[in-house]
Amino acid sequence: MFVRGEIIFKALKELNEARVQMQQFLGIGLDTGGTNVKCVVLDLNTGSLLSKAIAFTTPHNFSVCIRNSIDHAIKKGKLDAGKVKLVSISTTLATNSILQGKGWEVGLILIGYEPENVRELRVEKTFVRGGHDAYGNELESLDEDTLRSEVDVMSKKVEAFAVSSYFGVRNWSHEIRAREITNEMVDLPVVCGHEMSSELGMYERTTTAYLNARLLPIMKRFVDSVKISLEESGINAPLMIVKGDGTLMHERVAYKKPVETIFSGLAASAIGCGALSKLKDYIAIDIGGTSAEVALVRDGYCKIDPEGAVIGGWRTRVKAIDMRAIGLAGDSRIWIKGGGIFVGPERVVPLSLAAESFPNLKDKVETLGTTDFLIAHRVETERLDGTEKDVYEAILKSQPVTTKELQQHFTGFISTSVEFVQNYVQRLKEKYMVEGVGLTPTDILHFNSTFTEWDVETAKDGVVAFASSLKISPKELESRVLNYLYTNIGMEILKTLVVDELGTEPSCEACFSLLNRSLTGVKGASFDIMLRAKYPIVAVGAPVKAYMPSISNSVGASLIIPTHHEVGNSVGAISGIVSESVSLEFVQMGGTCLIFGLGEPIKKPMDEGLEYALKKAGEIAKERAVRAGVQNPQLKIEEKTLKTRGRFLPLKLGEVFTKEDLNKVAYKSITVGTQIVVTAFGKPAIGR
Repeated sequence: MFVRGEIIFKALKELNEARVQMQQFLGIGLDTGGTNVKCVVLDLNTGSLLSKAIAFTTPHNFSVCIRNSIDHAIKKGKLDAGKVKLVSISTTLATNSILQGKGWEVGLILIGYEPENVRELRVEKTFVRGGHDAYGNELESLDEDTLRSEVDVMSKKVEAFAVSSYFGVRNWSHEIRAREITNEMVDLPVVCGHEMSSELGMYERTTTAYLNARLLPIMKRFVDSVKISLEESGINAPLMIVKGDGTLMHERVAYKKPVETIFSGLAASAIGCGALSKLKDYIAIDIGGTSAEVALVRDGYCKIDPEGAVIGGWRTRVKAIDMRAIGLAGDSRIWIKGGGIFVGPERVVPLSLAAESFPNLKDKVETLGTTDFLIAHRVETERLDGTEKDVYEAILKSQPVTTKELQQHFTGFISTSVEFVQNYVQRLKEKYMVEGVGLTPTDILHFNSTFTEWDVETAKDGVVAFASSLKISPKELESRVLNYLYTNIGMEILKTLVVDELGTEPSCEACFSLLNRSLTGVKGASFDIMLRAKYPIVAVGAPVKAYMPSISNSVGASLIIPTHHEVGNSVGAISGIVSESVSLEFVQMGGTCLIFGLGEPIKKPMDEGLEYALKKAGEIAKERAVRAGVQNPQLKIEEKTLKTRGRFLPLKLGEVFTKEDLNKVAYKSITVGTQIVVTAFGKPAIGR
């Protein structure tokens, strides 16, 4: 009887396990960096990490590396791709594209602006009469005839349009009408400034619309590549993209708002640090192959830059995590200037890794005594001009090849100046067809046996050759490179803490001297100084075990390197929520109020206006959240005092004042009132 009961119990247990397995929902988190694509597979019911994989980035064709990482993770975990019900991906694509000036040629239509307002915008633009005042009143009717004429001219030399109207956030009507007219005339995308931000700041809102239009084709190619990879891997699931503030959006929204993915990878890293460490307060740091990023997280929330993300000199209105990034990591090129040793920000393929594919590299390093080479990817050359194609094919034929060898190859055919050759090489690099190879911190780790994944001997030869050119020992080179890395990343951590504490960036020479002394110490100094971080450091990224103990010690912080740290940003990518907000502004005028943020200004009695606006904003926020990927969004409402851009009005919150009073104040300091943000949020819906 006992035996029979045991058999029944075992059968029931196996049946239950099979039922659980049948109901298992898998989620895939992906991070596409400049060096690697990292993939994790999570059980969406339990949150447990089931498998992980890393593949080298193939920037000339993202679908290859994404498919490789997914297939490896699925196979490694012995999982069923058909059970993947959600895929979420973080990407550095938008950030890198802006930094490298890639994207469509955009025509900027400025309505109601004076040229001096946007003189910093050195882009293809035209001015059209129109615009509104601070209260949404029409200053001048939209000059539709001029608009049509300018669109006709510009459409022959641009691939997209961006429209920004004077005080367009207070009244969208001219931007909407300009888009309608443009769409009637040409089949080109049109981005409106009010779609990008509801915040004041005409320059920032305009640049955001411009950059968004510029990025449209880049994001489309990227998302299409990801979808091809998923299809080839047998996955049919919703695809989410991480935004710069760490929240998620459905790929259909990313197609239209690619600019919101600025700092996507950085945000995923910060979220991944919390997901893996289970901490609420910490300093998040991610060191990869291309860059190192630092952010402060409090009570589980990443600090958001209140002014909007700054990228490549462009100040935008994109909500993004307030994170410091430095082009210094494992694959940063080591170079010399004026006898000094520098690392980054250029990323190259480490010698140790390149030698795995090019065995002759070791001999070339020894023979030529150099560590800088070029390699090419085998891709289609239809989009290259004649000389670009010649240079590309020369690199492909002789790779790995030095610039000097390339220059000699063309002697007697085309201009052979170093500058000429370097110009074409740079153009090919921007097309992701050519990459540099060089000595990197990763090679230094191979030299000192800390990391020996790839060709150790070529790395050692590279260190010897580089040190010889400086007339120093290989050990001194190792020490100087690692100290450079420790000091500069440590400085970014200290700056993060100083800005959080004081609200301002350290700028004076004395400040930097004290910070630097805290990091490195000064022999023979009259005093020592040691700053100690209040928060622990949570570090993710493949090389953090090699670098972070020294860095954390230099800033006086405890160090946590969690399990699965090498895929921390991928964990962050699949751990986020979807969030969409509508920002309302209320300005009291006598017994009524003006409401901004719902299109044209709405004027109603205060109580009636508040009820109407909140209901309408909730409907819009929910609609946006559903489109962004939430199945059943929840609502939250935040109220705060509205700060003006510039100075504050000498009026107290809630004080009754008239439109006549406001008309006396310059446009840059118009309103003190109430700002209410209605947010719809929730977990992304999963496929069934």
